[in-house]
Amino acid sequence: MTLTLYHFTTAATWREIERSGQLEPRSHQAAQLDSRPRLWLTDDPEHPEATGIDPARAELLVTIHPENGAVPWTIAREEVPGAGIELNTERAEPSTWYVSWLPISLDRCSQVVDLRANRENKVLRKQAPPTSGGRPTGWRLTSADVKHLRAHITEAVANLGNGRIRDGHALEWAAFRAPKQMNKLEELVSDHSDRGLVRTWAAWEYLVERAVHAVGYARPNSSAVTSQT
Repeated sequence: MTLTLYHFTTAATWREIERSGQLEPRSHQAAQLDSRPRLWLTDDPEHPEATGIDPARAELLVTIHPENGAVPWTIAREEVPGAGIELNTERAEPSTWYVSWLPISLDRCSQVVDLRANRENKVLRKQAPPTSGGRPTGWRLTSADVKHLRAHITEAVANLGNGRIRDGHALEWAAFRAPKQMNKLEELVSDHSDRGLVRTWAAWEYLVERAVHAVGYARPNSSAVTSQT
């Protein structure tokens, strides 16, 4: 199932996106957390206010299908410095947020709708969504899967001499950030709604890839976390 997310933007910014051919991580909205620009996405197309965006800037709704790199904010939040600093989330719903530090090609954009008054939700762009990427049909994650990944990370930190952790950045992630992210993942596993399953899948894909590079984790076969629906 192709991952479907959304991005609210202005008409002027959309023209820039069309010229560049991609959505780029240019937002410094969370500059108090770290200096890296990011692309903000959401899984809620109905409530622009839930993103924390100025309603006046929610002129267009872009439907996008990232192939990789889109991470639920609840997981990504633990990747950035600024512990204890929170974004202004008045009227916002951070559980619906995703971020990407990678650009997303317009080849992965299936629709753009004009939300401005008197535009009657005019469709500015429409094409078939891509078929690659996304959660496999029947995919499910269990607490046992999460426990196995957590144990591997913990064991790598406890036995630094085995060479699994190759540098300081990997050690920082494995020792300090990964445990908090695994706790968040456990919370996501308990959400069996359609959105919850997608958030869990996106978080799992990100953390497994992180563990592969940081602590030598062997990516499991998809059958290990796939069940029949």
